[in-house]
Amino acid sequence: MKFSKLTKFCLLAICLPSLTPSAQAGKRQDHLQDQIKAGKYIAILSDCGACHTLENQPEFSGGLPFAIPTGIIYATNITPDLTYGIGNYSEADFSRAVREGIRKDGKPLYPAMPYPSYAHLSDEDIHNLYLYFTKEVLPVSQPVPKEKMFWPFNIRWPLNIWRYFFLPKVTDAQHALYQQSQDSLIERGAYLAEGPGHCGACHTPRDIGLEEKALEERKDHLFLSGGKNMEGWDAPNLRQDKNAGLKNWTQQDLEMFLKTGRSPKGHVFGSMTEVIQKSTSLWKKEDIKALSAFLLSLPPLNEEDREWDVQQAMLLHKHSKFTKGRQIYVDRCAACHGSEGKGYGMAFPPLAGNPIVMAPNTASLIHIVEKGSAVPALPPQENSSLTMPGFDEMLSDSEISNVLTYIRSAWGNQAKFISVRQVTKLRKELPDTPPPPSPLN
Repeated sequence: MKFSKLTKFCLLAICLPSLTPSAQAGKRQDHLQDQIKAGKYIAILSDCGACHTLENQPEFSGGLPFAIPTGIIYATNITPDLTYGIGNYSEADFSRAVREGIRKDGKPLYPAMPYPSYAHLSDEDIHNLYLYFTKEVLPVSQPVPKEKMFWPFNIRWPLNIWRYFFLPKVTDAQHALYQQSQDSLIERGAYLAEGPGHCGACHTPRDIGLEEKALEERKDHLFLSGGKNMEGWDAPNLRQDKNAGLKNWTQQDLEMFLKTGRSPKGHVFGSMTEVIQKSTSLWKKEDIKALSAFLLSLPPLNEEDREWDVQQAMLLHKHSKFTKGRQIYVDRCAACHGSEGKGYGMAFPPLAGNPIVMAPNTASLIHIVEKGSAVPALPPQENSSLTMPGFDEMLSDSEISNVLTYIRSAWGNQAKFISVRQVTKLRKELPDTPPPPSPLN
């Protein structure tokens, strides 16, 4: 049967209205799924699960306790449950909570939630994050314990004063962020570090009001210059300082560390272990590359930091001052870290030239020796976990002081000695946590 051109046109005109809405609906659904997928990735970049998911509990149902200087708070339920979660939050409510620290009921959130960093999040990322939490995350009808804050910190309204002085406006934060560099890779890295990655929440020093001294890279170079962390760990300097920073790390070293928790220059420890497990190991390759490039672009905090000097160390060790520490090292440490402190490949990290060893804040170093540390397996990149035993029951405070003082001055390392008093003080402050699994305990 033949049709005239007019007949064909009329048939096409009749069919189009019936096909177009269906096709458009399909495209809208595909676009929505893409946004939800993007939101899920933002949640991984932001490490939401690490704080808002308690072990053996439903995802994002909250309840994880945080011991802070002013008391104990509990991570909130951020599932779309209408009673205990964020199911009745509009997107504007959600954005205000994440970027400005204000709940739907108008009360301020404690700044243990890193909303000063999240103020840098783009509108698009907030939108996608909201779609993920409200349309894919399963609601969990589960309350969380009430915070246990000391007076007067149990009163929330003074937090509005804190927010007024220390929280940047969202527009100001985003403006500060995008002024970093003309290099698109470094610019992306800056966004990840200052925004969703909230690296400064741990790695930037805090002032008397417990606010971060810098939320972005500035001329004073305080951003990511090292911070006092919770539970006996110090967050290291991530800038280009020669001894205590990342001056001796390469782009490849950093990318490997962020992906697997281990590299030829050092291994993960403390609270950073969970960040690697639940966040950075799941990042896209290009984002790991971008963050690494940004960190390596940061000038040192201390321009006069001395170079790592092997010859000077050899002169120091002609004296008997380090004999006791050296003998303990040979007996307890050299089997893994090597007689020259170089470690063994990817299995055991080097101590020579290690910025954690030479950091001015010594809490992390003492903590590792006393309690031990474990690097998790992260298949398929790394299938084996690695464990260092704790020595708190094997070594006295004096012995720990001696061996760490030796390590901080051996093989070219240059750092101040660690006193017995420092070791004793930290031992009393450390939480009573079980040691990592080890053949030696």
